[in-house]
Amino acid sequence: MSIFDFFVGIQGSFIASLLLFPILILSWVLSRQLLEKRKRKSYMFLSKITLGYLAFNGIILIFSLVATTVGIESHAISSFFNIIVKSTFIIFLYGFYRIHNKENFKLQLIFIVPTIVVILTGLFAPILGHIIAILSIVTMMILYGDKLGRGKSIYMASGLFLASLLLSIAISIVPSLHGSFYMLNIIFEVSSFTFLLVNLIEHSLIIMQSSYVSAITDSLTGLFNRRYFTKYINGCVDRSIPVNVIFCDIDNFKRLNDTKGHKVGDEVLKQVATIFKEEVQGIGVAGRYGGEEMVLLIQSLDVDMEEITERMRSRIEKETITTASIGYRMYDPSVPADLLIKQADEAMYEAKAAGKNRVMSYRLKAANILDVAANE
Repeated sequence: MSIFDFFVGIQGSFIASLLLFPILILSWVLSRQLLEKRKRKSYMFLSKITLGYLAFNGIILIFSLVATTVGIESHAISSFFNIIVKSTFIIFLYGFYRIHNKENFKLQLIFIVPTIVVILTGLFAPILGHIIAILSIVTMMILYGDKLGRGKSIYMASGLFLASLLLSIAISIVPSLHGSFYMLNIIFEVSSFTFLLVNLIEHSLIIMQSSYVSAITDSLTGLFNRRYFTKYINGCVDRSIPVNVIFCDIDNFKRLNDTKGHKVGDEVLKQVATIFKEEVQGIGVAGRYGGEEMVLLIQSLDVDMEEITERMRSRIEKETITTASIGYRMYDPSVPADLLIKQADEAMYEAKAAGKNRVMSYRLKAANILDVAANE
């Protein structure tokens, strides 16, 4: 008996189910986690179909094990299992469509009706059922392939599944084909569901990354929020990494909001934030400290602080409808992170007190400058 013969008939169904089992379990666990995190019906739908197929796969696994043990061999049962598996892939495609798009009843019918047709046809005419499945999947990939998920994993999954369907047709026509064809059929089938799992993992990672980014950035400007920026500078200082701090406040921002509206004010904030992100790229980070206040961290001591801060001030004046007062504090290993920020803030207030739209470096004699009115 050749090793390839293990992939034929009921034994082949057992091997395929055994290989699919961990993939389906992981897919169900991921879809459940996404459902709990995102609370969306689309994840509930994917979770339910995955659980349903997992249960059916378990039935195949148990039945195949028993049948193999007692020596029962039935081509009809193997064909039944095969056609259910082939039709389920179409429902999975709709499940992936749902997690990336809004619910659409007409599209739901476009995916579900072919699945039912494939099952009903395949029970009595397996070859015709497989042909309908091929045409359905090809049509769906042409029309909706770019809406089923990011990356190429969905296309890889569909391509492998189509190859599995073609082999199933060949096996149905010539059941006496060498066992290697049966083995390839199982490999392609299992690989297609593996790529669906890969797509779900990629989607989960994107969701996690998006959640993380949302937790550490300001939604309006895209700069780091105050909490993360404070954590970041504390980490640098604790590890004795030299950092210079820049503190910026947009001049007359309240008046700008009152006269031109908050929409214009928000646009100015985004423009200034863009300038800061461009200026610190590769040498530091920028954060929104609160309101119209922004704070920057320069991690390279080779940077001429007077030059870079003046360039920032000049760009804000030329590229936006406002100006900014900027203060900075050079690194001092004896000064803690919160005090570095406070002293850069004091230098910024000195710039405001001196007439706004200018740059000031921190000087010890400026320690009491916070008592000076901001002149908004």
